[in-house]
Amino acid sequence: MKTLYTFLGVVLIGTGTHTFSQDFINGDLEGDKNIPEVSYLPDGWQAISHTDVICRANEAYKATPDLTSSIPLPSSVTIVGTPQSGETFISALDFGPGWHHEGIQQKLTGLIPGTVYRIHFYQAVIKQNNALDTSGSWMVYQDDHMIGVSSVSSSQESFSSEKTKWDKRSMEFTATAESHVIKFLPVDDDNVYNHDKEDGNLRMGIDNIYLEEVIDLELTQDLEMTLFPNPTLDQFFVKTDLEKYDMTIMDLAGRIVYQQQNCSYQMPVELDQRGVFLVRIQTQDQFAVRRIVIQ
Repeated sequence: MKTLYTFLGVVLIGTGTHTFSQDFINGDLEGDKNIPEVSYLPDGWQAISHTDVICRANEAYKATPDLTSSIPLPSSVTIVGTPQSGETFISALDFGPGWHHEGIQQKLTGLIPGTVYRIHFYQAVIKQNNALDTSGSWMVYQDDHMIGVSSVSSSQESFSSEKTKWDKRSMEFTATAESHVIKFLPVDDDNVYNHDKEDGNLRMGIDNIYLEEVIDLELTQDLEMTLFPNPTLDQFFVKTDLEKYDMTIMDLAGRIVYQQQNCSYQMPVELDQRGVFLVRIQTQDQFAVRRIVIQ
């Protein structure tokens, strides 16, 4: 499948194909399976603070999500589950306003403003002795803006069961800057908090989080272009089948750093800057864009 990137300033809409892009660090939420205590987090992830405007916890200890595995956590309540992938996942509580509300977050960088990204993740209802709610979802935020609430998942398993049922969920957001903090918080779909009842407090699991860059084929043209080597230290080549085309290279803020007209077939390019850049080639009625990494 050809990988054609849209140019800066184009808003992607509708359905189309996609390619993998900038992704979450440790999206599989992997950590040591033998977790020594509650409130551990996998590398690359942070807890959402109780002072965050989207968190309903009123004290720091009430905003501490837990690295979880098939080995019960050393806790006064039983917290256990089978990961969707790997050895561990994150589970987090929603006990209602003023009580436990636990979430995770990570700052994504290298995003292209104006580009649509699709977040995929797996969710499951996880039980503990005093959190037996059978259904819930995840709220996903782009900084402090809610992207959406996932469709509800449910489970009738007991709090000690390892039969974790995972459901895949996806939602999209449009990048408005080169970086955004993506936040995940559990939410009880019935807003009832009866402590140890089945319609009471909620613990939700999340695992295998990853990102796609959404590409709408109606907004790109079918030009062949290859950049090599990529990544590179300074020089790279733009290879096409075109006898004549114009080339523009921009940084992720939209600033033009290089332009060349009347290019032909294979062209050498040398940049004295470091970072991620977009290489656009165009003819009178067609264009294509690729990303180059200068290390």
